[in-house]
Amino acid sequence: MTFEVATGRLPFEGDDPMAVLFQHLQSPPPVPSTLKPELPSKFDEIVLKMLEKEPEKRYPSVAEAKAALEKLL
Repeated sequence: MTFEVATGRLPFEGDDPMAVLFQHLQSPPPVPSTLKPELPSKFDEIVLKMLEKEPEKRYPSVAEAKAALEKLL
């Protein structure tokens, strides 16, 4: 949701749900600042960590993700 609010689009799009599902499983998400250049690189880091495919690489909790975003502000 953070990706969509910041960039105005979903991280994965496709012609049908299976195409989107495949992207979720196989493709890295786009870097947010490639879609909105005004976004800072630290924001890219935070959002990409939220979208990591491997759960152990994500923030351990929503509270920690929120804290990272708040620190950026």
